[in-house]
Parts: sequence; C-alpha cells; structure tokens
Amino acid sequence: MITEFSIDDQKLILDYTYKRERENLFTIGSFSRPDPFKNNIYLGYYEDDELKGIATYFCKYGNLVINFDVPEAAEEFVKEAVRRSFKIENIANFEKYASATLRELKKYGIEPKKVEEQMVYELDKDSFTNFSKGNECLANKEDIDDLVRLSRILSDRKNPDDPITDRERNQIAAGETFIIREDDKIVSMADIHGISEHCFQLGGVVTHPDYRNMGLAKQVVSALCEYHFNKGPSTVLLFTENSNLAAQKVYKDIGFEVRDGYCIANF
Repeated sequence: MITEFSIDDQKLILDYTYKRERENLFTIGSFSRPDPFKNNIYLGYYEDDELKGIATYFCKYGNLVINFDVPEAAEEFVKEAVRRSFKIENIANFEKYASATLRELKKYGIEPKKVEEQMVYELDKDSFTNFSKGNECLANKEDIDDLVRLSRILSDRKNPDDPITDRERNQIAAGETFIIREDDKIVSMADIHGISEHCFQLGGVVTHPDYRNMGLAKQVVSALCEYHFNKGPSTVLLFTENSNLAAQKVYKDIGFEVRDGYCIANF
C-alpha cells in the first residue's frame, strides 16, 4: 500500500531514513531547507502495516529517489509516480535503488536519454587532508546567476549563454556553496546536496575550463569539507563518473576512498 506523508509524519520519515543514513542524505537533508512538504512529495510503502520503503519526489529537480527494505516497493512507487504524472527528469541514487527504479520506469515506456555509472567516494574527518588556502568563501544570493552559468558546464543539455530561468535560480542554494573568485569572477564552486546528523553529501564541483589544473577544485572542496566537519558531521560522500580520472585524483588526494556504486540517469 502506498500512502502520502504529511508534515505530521516528519519524525516517521526521519526514523526510517536514518536506518540507512548515508543512502538517504537527499531525503534527510530536505528537512533542513524551507517548506519541505511544499517543495517535495514523500511517499511510504507499507506491507502488513509496516513501513518498508520511502520515495521522495523533489519537485524542483524532477528527481525521484527511492529507498526500500523489499524490492516490491520499487514497483509500487513507480506505479504511483506514473499515476500522478510526476515529471521525471533525473534519477540519482545508489546503484541498487537506481537500477530498480529504471527497470520499473521502462515498463511504462519511460527510458533515460543518458545513464552514467558512477562511484561513491567517502571521506572520514580523521582522514581529511586540507588543501584550502583561505581565499574560498560562501556564495551569496547576488552570485546565483553566475553560479547557474558555471554549473551548466556539468550539463551537456544546457548552453551557458542561454537566458537563465527562475527554475534554475531556485535550484541553487547560494548559502551552501563555496566558491573561489579570480579576475573578478567565480571560477570554481562546490556545494552540498544533502546533510544529516553524521554525514553530508558533496554535490556539484565545477571549475571554469580556463582555470583548471591550478588546484582550485582541491581548494574549494577542502573548504567545504572543513566548514561542515566543524559543524558536527564526521563523514562526507560524493559521486563521480568512472571515467573522470582527473576528479578521482583530486578526491583521493584529499583522502576520499571508493565505497559503493552510484547511478545518474537523465531523461
């Protein structure tokens, strides 16, 4: 049975997702941002009155994230997503859950245009090598348009020179993004996509092509890690493409190690 959760169910959602904290940072982290039940839809899958899975549809991003104890949950969550006409733009999840989601979507003729196999990297605070130099800082709301333009480098679907949409602006959390400025412009950025009591998830890391091979990615990632380690969490996760050897070297130098498989599908 599928049920939609309300604000009164927030503790129930968190109790379930904290059982697999590192896998559920998107969902857990959504409660640290304003109006979670306005911006997201939370669904539960029950068997014999016992919660066996949770799905979160992030309306701003078109991202459906599922986590479950039993595989039957994937079938029911996708069926409900199709029934409600969720606009699926991305699936970003640990490989076990992403593959189950994609398999069920295929039954309805919904197939991704691109699938990237990635690796989960993990870093514990005690293994952290800090490359920050002090010229990194948190972005502010005046930087949002520049952050959108820089982040478009990660997407082969967006022209950096196209007009910026309000939807793109709303996807940027400037106060959670560390940046480096050179020549009066933002040339490197790193942000987080989820945070919980013990872990946080590093999101997009982007350096302008004209400023690569200068160690800026190491700096901005280090600054972000140091900032959040000092606030309490002791573990950080990130995901990178299997083929992105340059990024892998950066992360390994900082102290990250491979822990799991990940998948990102774009529709």
